[in-house]
Amino acid sequence: MRTWRDIPELCDAGVFRRVLAEEGSFDRVAKRLSCNRMSVRRAALVHGVESPYFVVPKYLRRRG
Repeated sequence: MRTWRDIPELCDAGVFRRVLAEEGSFDRVAKRLSCNRMSVRRAALVHGVESPYFVVPKYLRRRG
């Protein structure tokens, strides 16, 4: 089983940030690198990278 350390793009913080900026989400990065989404999330945690998207909770959304 491959871990995030086995994928060069996830080990290098600079390359990881560039790939994440190009793809826009952890799911797309995982699909591009043919790995598990949790591997991408783990690499982000290790490198101190936050999720590129922000989900607004339902109670804060405007109605209408």
